[in-house]
Amino acid sequence: IPSGAVGVFEACVKFIAAPTSVLILLSIGYDLVFKDVRWMETGKVVAVRLAIMLPMMGAMLALTTALFGYERPLAGAIILMFILPPPFVLSVFDDDADQRAYVSSALSVSTLVAITGFAVLAAIMG
Repeated sequence: IPSGAVGVFEACVKFIAAPTSVLILLSIGYDLVFKDVRWMETGKVVAVRLAIMLPMMGAMLALTTALFGYERPLAGAIILMFILPPPFVLSVFDDDADQRAYVSSALSVSTLVAITGFAVLAAIMG
């Protein structure tokens, strides 16, 4: 049954989604200064996160394949979920400026790794 509620809902979603990317960029980029990035420490944090997330992704793929059989869209969605970077809002909650800058650096590097992962996933699943 058609109703006007769908149009209102879509308008609300667009209204909320439009400024979200700006807020994310502000929360990450505000404290990010490339000359101050501690590349070794940040690289270790990103590597440890990947070392944790990749086995979890494998376990989730194995579990869903065992339960539902292999379905390419489901596998792609699971891989995509585990490729995503950590929540961008993390740097907002820290009062220490140095810690906030460190978290912003780690989020930025994680985002670059995620973009690379998206490219690989698109090449494999495409």
